[in-house]
Amino acid sequence: NVKSTMLHHWPFIKKAKAAGATVVVIDPLRNRTGDDADIHLRVRPGSDVALALGIANLLFERNLVDWNYVNDHTTGGEDFRARAAEFPVDRVADLTGLEVAEIERLAMLIGAHKRTAIRVGVAIERSRNGPDAVRAIAALPALTGAWQQLGGGLFQHPQGAFPLDRDALTRTDLTSG
Repeated sequence: NVKSTMLHHWPFIKKAKAAGATVVVIDPLRNRTGDDADIHLRVRPGSDVALALGIANLLFERNLVDWNYVNDHTTGGEDFRARAAEFPVDRVADLTGLEVAEIERLAMLIGAHKRTAIRVGVAIERSRNGPDAVRAIAALPALTGAWQQLGGGLFQHPQGAFPLDRDALTRTDLTSG
């Protein structure tokens, strides 16, 4: 929920949206960011891994994988393909609570737009399947080659994008002896 937890990032999303980007929010809860998104997918909590693997499976099935990028910059592409095949879209719909058409639309957006930027929420890795979710989600821009595009890929917390004077914030002048 960027508009409530990272409001300084919203102007960048708004600018991208004005330039034609499709903003998708994947969150079980209705929130301000989802209200302003083009698509809000209200997934069943804990189903992020299934959704990411289902999207990966669709990317493989529909020949939307950049195999040159996968072969040159990743390992385990065929093993990942086999794992993703265990998540056909009907199964993913049952696991996530989403409609098949919603999952297919998201997969096609990711596959068609090579500059896809995915922002995972803070603390996703702290849930039961969190580390697997982060790995599966991070694999999506690798499958499409989005990592090689300016603005493409995945990020969690963009603090490095906003220069901060940490000394001024922490007042180290008051604590150093």
